[in-house]
Amino acid sequence: MTLAESAIFALGMIVAFVPEGLLPTVTLALAMGTQRIARRHALIKRLSAVETLGCTTVICTDKTGTLTQNEMTVCELWLAGRQLTVTGVGYAPEGEIVEQGRPVARLVDGDVRQLLVAAGLCTNARVLPPTAPAAPWTILGDPTEAALCVVAGKAGIDLEAEAAQKPRLRELPFDARRKRMSTLHQPCRTPPAPPIVYVKGAPKEVLALCTRLLLHGEPCPLDEAHHAQIMAANDTAARRGPRRPACWGDDLYPGDDRGGFDLSGPGGDARSPAA
Repeated sequence: MTLAESAIFALGMIVAFVPEGLLPTVTLALAMGTQRIARRHALIKRLSAVETLGCTTVICTDKTGTLTQNEMTVCELWLAGRQLTVTGVGYAPEGEIVEQGRPVARLVDGDVRQLLVAAGLCTNARVLPPTAPAAPWTILGDPTEAALCVVAGKAGIDLEAEAAQKPRLRELPFDARRKRMSTLHQPCRTPPAPPIVYVKGAPKEVLALCTRLLLHGEPCPLDEAHHAQIMAANDTAARRGPRRPACWGDDLYPGDDRGGFDLSGPGGDARSPAA
């Protein structure tokens, strides 16, 4: 038998090994699987996707709004070595901030107020009250930013009044390179005060901008010991899996571009964003 005849014979044997009913059987099996998935309110566009899904062992997904109710709630606050707990669930501004089992005095604790004002003004989300007696509180915008607005409300902070006293001049949105969002505000004071920049973002990137630490209402230099303490607290929280944005706020003077803004002169006019 020649080489060509051997090849043809081998192909014929391979074809003969495959039963004629194999293809219809596989198609019917995939179709039945698709029907079972459809009964669970899932949509399958291609039958081959059923087989791929059946072979899947690990699914990596963003759980917010996918596996959950798309609601975020601030549960803890950390500032200058203080660990605070926030009660209440959802977007209703109902709850309180507790430290060592005792509620924190609303509008009195300057450190907490500074943190929550910075967090609340460096957002674009809005919390909307119920439109009916049994309706829940809703939001417009990002759930994480809305949660920051809610915790400010639990501390008794009126963010609308704060925004009126510190109108926003400019915003640098969050991006993957900077890993932070910055907003520039001009306080309505007499005599005029320098602009204030608020920053919210990844803890490591925000910490790199800081030179001072607010401790019991007084700014103090941010030394290596404080830096290590903050990163240790961040790492401890990271092991438990919650989102942990850091917030920072300070007066902005000419030549200071820590927030991503460059001031053109003593008047404090916002110019193009710095690199």
